[in-house]
Amino acid sequence: MSEQNREFDETAIQSFINPEDMKKLNDEATQVVKKISDTDAHNIDSVLEHLSNFGGNEQRMAGESLNSLRRPVKDMMDNKDNHDIPTNLLKLREAVSDLNPNAYQTKGIAKIVPKFLRKSSNEKFIAKYQTVEKNIDEIVQSLLRGRDMLQEDNAELDVIKKDVHEKIYLLDKQIYMGQHLFQMIEDKKNDPEWQNKQQLVMEAQEKIIVRTKNMSSMVNVLQQSLASVDIIKKNNDKLKEAIRNAIDTTKNLAPVTSAIHLALQNQERIIT
Repeated sequence: MSEQNREFDETAIQSFINPEDMKKLNDEATQVVKKISDTDAHNIDSVLEHLSNFGGNEQRMAGESLNSLRRPVKDMMDNKDNHDIPTNLLKLREAVSDLNPNAYQTKGIAKIVPKFLRKSSNEKFIAKYQTVEKNIDEIVQSLLRGRDMLQEDNAELDVIKKDVHEKIYLLDKQIYMGQHLFQMIEDKKNDPEWQNKQQLVMEAQEKIIVRTKNMSSMVNVLQQSLASVDIIKKNNDKLKEAIRNAIDTTKNLAPVTSAIHLALQNQERIIT
């Protein structure tokens, strides 16, 4: 088998093409071979031009699909796709920690101030709780907006992913056609009636190889882009889960913490 022929393996991609499309591609390849058979020296250029451009529209559309991925992938690399969610999660944690009862114990110089002049620990805690509660509500609303934006991002990524899969299939069809056409020409080139077409055969096969390789490279790039989409979606899902967990915990933790603190203060006042 020739070096060129070893580079083409129809079975590697044939299984991805549905039978109806494969029949159309085989018919198209047959028409190209017939055109080569009928071509004389005056029509060589038109045949070669056709082979130079086959799959060109599919590759162009694939490039447009790649362009649609630039924004979400760039945002991921620049860390702009998280809608300030990590920052707000940290703020939420800090806000909840402000409800630590130990923060409201009388310390330092306040201890020497007469008791009747001091604000009670409960009063300070209630005032602080009201401030913190308002702050928590604002952070939670921001997180919920961020979660909604993540859902919109994932919906957009699903559309992009579907489009990329469609473009890969279109390229796969053209790659299969190139492989099949190459083999058909290889099988015909030793026929007696083709002996005066060896130059055309060689140039035709070279152009098929170039176009098929270029389209295969585009498929590889598209597949890498799909991996990037999956990573972005996975990270978005993790952020959504972190938001849900943080909000659910905060809703319970803040009121319970305040209730426990006030109850303990009341007990201490009764006991003492």
